[in-house]
Amino acid sequence: MGATLREMASRCRENKLKYDVLTIGSGARLLLLERGGRIFGPFFGDDAGIFWTNEAWHDAGTFRALLKNKEWNVGGDRMWIAPEIQFHIQDRNDPAHSERIPRPMDPGSYRIHAGAKSGTMEQTIRLRAYNLAQGNIALQLRKDIVPAANPLRKLPGAAELLGDVRYCGYLQEVTLNIRRGAEICAEAWNITQVEPPGDIWIPVTSTAAYVDYYDPIDDDYLRRTQDWVRLKATGERKYKVGLNAAQVQGYVVYQSESDGAPYLYIKCFFSNPSAEYAEEPAALPGRNGNSVHVYNDDGKLGGFTELECNLQPVGGVFKRRASRDVVCNWFFFGEPEKLDTIVKALTGKSARDIG
Repeated sequence: MGATLREMASRCRENKLKYDVLTIGSGARLLLLERGGRIFGPFFGDDAGIFWTNEAWHDAGTFRALLKNKEWNVGGDRMWIAPEIQFHIQDRNDPAHSERIPRPMDPGSYRIHAGAKSGTMEQTIRLRAYNLAQGNIALQLRKDIVPAANPLRKLPGAAELLGDVRYCGYLQEVTLNIRRGAEICAEAWNITQVEPPGDIWIPVTSTAAYVDYYDPIDDDYLRRTQDWVRLKATGERKYKVGLNAAQVQGYVVYQSESDGAPYLYIKCFFSNPSAEYAEEPAALPGRNGNSVHVYNDDGKLGGFTELECNLQPVGGVFKRRASRDVVCNWFFFGEPEKLDTIVKALTGKSARDIG
């Protein structure tokens, strides 16, 4: 079970970690953590947050040891720098033994500034490129977090459509600037860890192609129709798949199957087929162009699932020195039939069609 806001605030105070709490509507709150630039929640009252959190948050001693070991995997919503094949994997012929998460990226050296209705986290990141290019790059990353209005509020008949469904949401306005090393490509990479079990629905424009990063996914975990890719979130079988930017609509939909209150989490972003999304599997040079990835853990890292989107590239062949993106995060709580109606209103497609 995930951590509560009370537990997380206690661990932060005990370890002198700077944080702030942002209210985002319907009584929901987020915890913004300076270490690693994380966003946790949403929290309602004394309930556990929606996002997955490391079990260490429950115990003061275990959490202290996590910090001492400089552990990155604390949970929540984070922003890394892609391509992973370039900045994390030092030898693409031996990724299992050469993958390192750069500490300048995570936990990094974020600075947090928060007000009554918004929060900002920013840092300068210096990274070494190993594969797609060689050399060093310096980046300035900034995230502005603000509450997000209900995306359905302006629709005719919105009151009837929403009924007694409860909503909250937040936006991340993400700015990435190259300070040095413009010949090297880089992308802001938004990763949200969610708590299984659940279903991931990705609306597509046609029967979508996908690429496997690890052992091939099977029909028990992935199904495709003309309108949808459906993935199972279990935290019990390791897989990672990427979907091409030309075939996704910029929505990643997650519906929880947990014993608690049913909820719908929708991540919305701009998927740009003209962009040079450079991420690719280590074993498949040139198999890139993917703006959406889903990672399912096998339990060895904690049993979570990650919903990932790559933002507008800078540097390299794209030649832009700066990018600015918005990632929307919307949460709806209500009966499953009502939640499916909301999915169809936003995407034009019914998740029931895929079974």
